[in-house]
This record gives sequence, structure tokens and C-alpha cells, in this order.
Amino acid sequence: MPPRRLPSPFTLALLAVLGSLPACSSTPNGETALNFSRHLLASYNGAIHAVTADLADDGDLDILCTAYYAGSIAWRIGTGEGTFTTSTVTNGFAGARNAWPRDCDGDGDLDVVACAFLDGEVAWFENSGGSWLEHTVSDTLAGANAVWADDLDDDGDVDLMAGSWDQNGSGTDRIVWFENDGSCRFTQHLIADTCDRVSTLVTADLDGDSDPDILHADYGDSRIRWLENDGTGTFTFRNMLTGFAGCHWVWPHDIDGDGDVDVAGAALEGSTVSWLENSGSGTFSRHTIATGVTFAGCVHVADMNGDGRADILASAGGAGALYWWEQTNGQEWRRHEITTSLAQPLSVWGADLDGDGDTDVVGTDFTDNILAWWENR
Repeated sequence: MPPRRLPSPFTLALLAVLGSLPACSSTPNGETALNFSRHLLASYNGAIHAVTADLADDGDLDILCTAYYAGSIAWRIGTGEGTFTTSTVTNGFAGARNAWPRDCDGDGDLDVVACAFLDGEVAWFENSGGSWLEHTVSDTLAGANAVWADDLDDDGDVDLMAGSWDQNGSGTDRIVWFENDGSCRFTQHLIADTCDRVSTLVTADLDGDSDPDILHADYGDSRIRWLENDGTGTFTFRNMLTGFAGCHWVWPHDIDGDGDVDVAGAALEGSTVSWLENSGSGTFSRHTIATGVTFAGCVHVADMNGDGRADILASAGGAGALYWWEQTNGQEWRRHEITTSLAQPLSVWGADLDGDGDTDVVGTDFTDNILAWWENR
């Protein structure tokens, strides 16, 4: 058999269950209409994840993008007017999966934390005035698929956490955290080794006790769980939602505006987007936003129409689409199209990229190797 590229975790999951281009949202019920124009930024082989942050510390949002097959983390430096110059964090990070901005060394600028699926590596990249120095935290987390950074033990420095994805679905995937000694020397601690394909890890104060808990999605177990932090880096598992088929992405946000942290989620196999309402003490009730969102791979939360309410964005890999759902005054949800012209969109992110006060959209297309943004007009 001829050699072939190793599929990404997302592609394996997808297979297991099977310029400037305008796109306009419709208004069947007279709700908000937004028009979007696509701006192609770059072609990255296996563009898989993109977020925004001011990495240049110049007051403008930049874009941080990982490319799985290219093994690269790209940095697009924003001017604040919707144009970007090209820079690179690294080109030698095989199977680059997630990358997130975080000040790891406490020097006041944003560094980058990232994981490499094929290398089994968790690393942080030190920002030195626009050049980047890689620091490997671990190179033994096989299938490193999710990473995040926060002060987990309340000692004033930034720790790291990561989760793995075993392509065989063995149910022995790990969640680990790396304790920072204050000088960016890290000690690994095992949280769990009985997960089944960890697809997302983020932190939020889910129980209102002022320390960061860990929120994570298990693709293989089709569940969302959170890890209650006692404030010292000791964690207790709490179930949030089961039966969320092929849970692939979660994002914390106060969706209903009541002051506590809720959760938005995307179920790849279930083709469903939901939000989980927090009672205020860390118990959650599920609300389905939409079904039939074919291969829902990612969600983000942002106020898309400037009405002060949290709206939901999602990618639909099977439909080649990015959508947003408008939250109405009665907490109903109305779907709008951002684009339906992609091949296999993965990530979606809402932010004001051109400094005009409204929320634009950044997205990636894994199959067509696209990083693009959609201007909210």
C-alpha cells in the first residue's frame, strides 16, 4: 500500500461517522440581518485552529493559527484595520493541534502554549519582542490533542494542562497538569488516565468559588465533564452532560447573563449544538440550540449583533458551513449563515478584527487548507 498522510483526530472522527466571497444571513422572521465578506489570509496545510489575541502588544488583534499537516503555528499580525502581515511562531511542531495565548513567564507580554499530536509534545513559546523561543514541557504525551494554561494551584504563576487522544479508542487517555515552580520549570501531575479521546480542555470558575476548574469534552465517551478544583490543584470529577454523541468542543461563557459561567458545546456525531445552563453552584441543565448541524466541530460565544446578548457560533464540517445563532430576548435561537462555501471547516471564533466595533469571524478549513476571516458589514 502506498504511503499516506496520517489523518488528524478530527478527520478520523469525521470518517468514523461517515479572494472575497460574500455570504449573507437570511431574515425569515425579521430578526437581525448581518452580511459577511470573506477575506482569505493564507493557505496552511491542514489549518485546524485559530484564535485572536494582541500578541504584538500594539493594541490590535492578531490571529494565531495552527496547521496540523504543516506542523506549524502561524502568527498573523493585525493592523487594526483588517489587514495582516505574516509571521511564524514555529514550523517544526508535527501535528500542531491547539495554540493559545498566555503570559507564561509573567513578563507582561503574551506567550503561546501549544500541543503537537504527532510529536506527543506540550510546549510553550516565549515571546521575545516578536521572536519565539520554544520550551518543551513534555514530549511523552502520546496523541497530545488539547492544551490550556491557568494558575491551577493559586500560587501566582501559570500552570499548563493537556489531554490526549488515542486513535484506537482504548479509554486510557490522560489529562495531566504541569505545575510551574515560578520559573517556568514544570512538574507533571496525573489527573486521570481513563478518558476516551479528550477533545477540549479549558478552565473557568464553574462553581463560583473563585478558583479555576477544568472543563473538558470526551469525544469517545460522548460526555462533558468538569473537574472541581479545591484551589490547590487537586481535582474531583463532576459529570455535566452524557449522551452528547461525539462531543468535540466546549466553551465557557455566561450565556444567559445571570452572572455565572454556562457552557456551549458541539457534538460531532450528534450534529448538535447545545448550551448548558449553570444553576450557580456547578449543576447544569441542557438546552438544545440546534440539531442537524452536520459534524458540528467547534463552538464559540460572542455578541454578534451588538444587542448585549451572547450569541453562539459553530462550524458544520459536513455542510461546509459556519453559522451563528442569535439569542433573542426570550432566549430563543435563530440561525444565520456566515458561509456555506467551505470544504471542511473546523474552528470558528468571533472578534473585532478591523476595529469598527462589531464582531467579525475567523475560521479554518482543514481540507482546503484555508485561514480566512469574514468581515461583519
